Amino acid sequence: MAFSFGKEMSQLTNTITDMFYSTGTLRYYNDPIKLIVEVDPDISRFYYSLIPKYIHANKQMFAPHISVVRKEIPPNMTAWNKYGVHELDFEYDNYIYNDETYYWLNCYSKRLEEIRIELGLSSVSENHSFARWSPQVPYDNRQREKEMI
Repeated sequence: MAFSFGKEMSQLTNTITDMFYSTGTLRYYNDPIKLIVEVDPDISRFYYSLIPKYIHANKQMFAPHISVVRKEIPPNMTAWNKYGVHELDFEYDNYIYNDETYYWLNCYSKRLEEIRIELGLSSVSENHSFARWSPQVPYDNRQREKEMI
């Protein structure tokens, strides 16, 4: 399951969902350049268990995390590793989103937006994800639910 950090808070609340709070550990990596927030794997396990079994979703390849910087080089590398390893808060909603490949939860963190801006990046990016699951075959579960009615 993925937590998507690529949206503003106002976009996250367009659907009727509840927001939940959690903390994670910020970690910088240099090869390749990436910045993630490690999150509680129990969150991912719980939401994975809610995906209907007929979808046959694969478990994620990596530990649950929020990708803050991925597939981009920050223009201001002097701010890289500025905060080292530390805990920070984030919010996530309880709606499981999906496309042809993945399932994810949306998340929000003002602090992560600030860190991205310090690095010279936009506050949000389409590359952010947390706890991503992929189905064994591309399948839109909303279509399947319609078929079952």
